[in-house]
Amino acid sequence: MRALSGEFHVLKPEGGFYGGPASIKDFKDLEERRALIDKMVEGGAKSWDWYERARAGIREVTGGDPAKMDLMAAENGLWSPLADPDPNLGFALRAHNNYEVGNPLFSVRDTTKARIYNEARDAGKGGLQIRLGRKTLPYRQAINPNEPFPVTGVNDTREATVQGYSREEIEKGLHDAEHRFMDAEMMLRVDRLNKKAVGGKTDWNAQSAQASPWVYQKALDLLAKGRAKTLEEALAIAHESPTEHFPKYTAYSTYELVPGAGTGHMDELVNQPYDVRAAFSNDPRLSWNSPTGNDILYNALWMYNRNSIPMTGADTAPGGALEVNPGRSTRPLVSFEPNTLSSPDIAKGEKLEPNPAADPGKVIDQASRTMMNTAEALRAYMDMQNAGAWHKPVVGNKAKYSEGITIATPEPLTEEQMHQLQEIVRKYNIPGAADTGEGVTLFGGAKELGTPNKPGPLAEDLKRPFPGAQASRAHVQGDYIDYSAVSGKEFAGQGKRTELLSSYLQNPKLLQKLDNDPAVRQAAANRIEVAKEMQAKGYSIRDDHIRALEYLRDGGPSLLLQKWKEGAVLPAVALAVMQGLGGFASQNEAGSGS
Repeated sequence: MRALSGEFHVLKPEGGFYGGPASIKDFKDLEERRALIDKMVEGGAKSWDWYERARAGIREVTGGDPAKMDLMAAENGLWSPLADPDPNLGFALRAHNNYEVGNPLFSVRDTTKARIYNEARDAGKGGLQIRLGRKTLPYRQAINPNEPFPVTGVNDTREATVQGYSREEIEKGLHDAEHRFMDAEMMLRVDRLNKKAVGGKTDWNAQSAQASPWVYQKALDLLAKGRAKTLEEALAIAHESPTEHFPKYTAYSTYELVPGAGTGHMDELVNQPYDVRAAFSNDPRLSWNSPTGNDILYNALWMYNRNSIPMTGADTAPGGALEVNPGRSTRPLVSFEPNTLSSPDIAKGEKLEPNPAADPGKVIDQASRTMMNTAEALRAYMDMQNAGAWHKPVVGNKAKYSEGITIATPEPLTEEQMHQLQEIVRKYNIPGAADTGEGVTLFGGAKELGTPNKPGPLAEDLKRPFPGAQASRAHVQGDYIDYSAVSGKEFAGQGKRTELLSSYLQNPKLLQKLDNDPAVRQAAANRIEVAKEMQAKGYSIRDDHIRALEYLRDGGPSLLLQKWKEGAVLPAVALAVMQGLGGFASQNEAGSGS
């Protein structure tokens, strides 16, 4: 190859190379820059897998679906210029979630990128057809598990800085000549690194050879700006790919599979020993997991979601005793918007109006809320639960608005930990608590927690179930779908449960997705099969619930709603008043359909 033979670069008569940085006047300068870059590679060598991690994250939250991988990679590519991985991911999620509910945004960071994105999606184009540029296209290819790694690297601002271009040169824009120079230098860099076995590696490629000095150079920048105290701390921050920022955008919907107490559907199961309830909950036919571990409902809605994980649930059984059940925690990726006075028609260009009285900081947007309410209303309906819910603890908003608490835990709570937690909840009159499978959320209690410098009594009590764990104040946002008011078997056949569900299925785009997804209909078929087996063992079942599941199996939610409107006898749960859980910024939005 010409680049590897050294024939590619051409000196200009006045000095310097065509397309090269102005600071590099001759081959001596070029060799010095190459030696400096190699040292930067060594400094950031532990981050060689940056693009591998980015690909792994995309593969996880898309369930390995090729079309979704192409789309998410393109979304992140489109919004990548001059954006670190965290805000880049935030822009991409904002555009994606709003488009999926039928509300394409007029502006996401700027109007140009939003227009490019919406026009491509409206035309039915996949991720590979979204128009990208000289920098953003290689970035999409580098982070897309569905594409081979490109031969050259991503010529972004930081790579240009690594190669010696000044701020003024970068701001003028990198054109074909600069890209050719940078591409050739990257190929030479890969060759040098492999020959030297830098970092003990002999399989360097353009992506790892770009990522390592990118991380090192960013770390130096963080140090210079005072955002890190040590080089080690700065390298740890710079090491983060989009995947490491998923937790910031992760919400939790926690659910159990043992039907709700008092519903008349397998009521006997509630009083069975824990191992019997666990065996029922672990029946693979009842799983909401796809083969890749993602959630079936969020997959159907095209809402990116991390693999579901085990959690421990707690309910008050008839008689007042605490009932602990195994459950699951789904982890959809949400997008944020500033809180507003109104709900503008963004598609028409109406702008958000800041609400000075509203909670400041990160607020989960309407699109994300609508998708999660839709999914959790349907899940609770199909599993004959007394409630469905989702929440997200947002850390970093002002303390006066952060009335909840979040605690990181390495695994689901034990039965003993859950009992201890419920004792604390009762002692401090906290509205509720939830195990997310990787943490605990308390919907209140922040005042009693105190501060790190002046811990309160709650901080001391939390040490018993969670020794050594760090409790942080959080603004807990979410919604609670309450089916409990008339869930009893005496309401069977009145269709009230379907009435409540219908209020959450007002978005035609989401409804169509649920109708068309075979995994959702199979989940209904599986629940019919399990219920009939349980009936053969002596458990009571609700015939009206089985009939509703049959409609879901045969035609999806649209058929169910059609039969309900025609007056067919369906499961009964009255249309209950929506209410938040303590610190929730709760709102009933399902009827709005967006």
